[in-house]
Amino acid sequence: MWGETIYARLTCLKNGQNFNYGAYKWTVQLVSNENRIEKILLPIFWGLMTLSTFGNLESTTDWLELIFIIIVLTSGLLLVTMFIGNIKVFLHATTSKKQAMQLKMRNIEWWMRRRRLPRELKQRTRIFQRQKWAAMRGVDECDMIRNLPEGLRRDIKYHLCLDLVRQVPLFQHMDSLVLENICDRVKSLIFTKGEQYLEREIQYKECYL
Repeated sequence: MWGETIYARLTCLKNGQNFNYGAYKWTVQLVSNENRIEKILLPIFWGLMTLSTFGNLESTTDWLELIFIIIVLTSGLLLVTMFIGNIKVFLHATTSKKQAMQLKMRNIEWWMRRRRLPRELKQRTRIFQRQKWAAMRGVDECDMIRNLPEGLRRDIKYHLCLDLVRQVPLFQHMDSLVLENICDRVKSLIFTKGEQYLEREIQYKECYL
């Protein structure tokens, strides 16, 4: 093989009147090199340089330096991959709730058309859904708390609702056990501005706080 002769090596590696291999000049060194470590490292290094850099950079001949550069380039590629992955997760987290809201609104629009609701009722429904989204950001607190174990659910609702319940003069001096049971039955509701929810001369079993 021509790479095994000294004359071929000197001819291919000389600068001047000989043929210039350009970007593939390093392959001549690879074929003519007898060091197996460098024969393994040089292709890996060239591949990483091709993937991560620009400008036809020439590779070094020191195998220790090759190992160092391979580690640096690999670490850089891993960091870039992790960065892109984190951006993807962030974008998915910010858009998934909006997509769920849009899907819910399409279902509501389809239902209102199917039931042939008047335009005024449709508009009130849209306003309520928009205000609910603005207040809750797609998170259903009642559903989240309802799916928790009973003891944990009662403790969380006691923590969240105790100050609100104590604002009612009737409940201010009650026992903590009674307050805990009251807090466990508190439900979070969203009211649209301008809507009428209470009427006179009607007895209600609920207490609105």
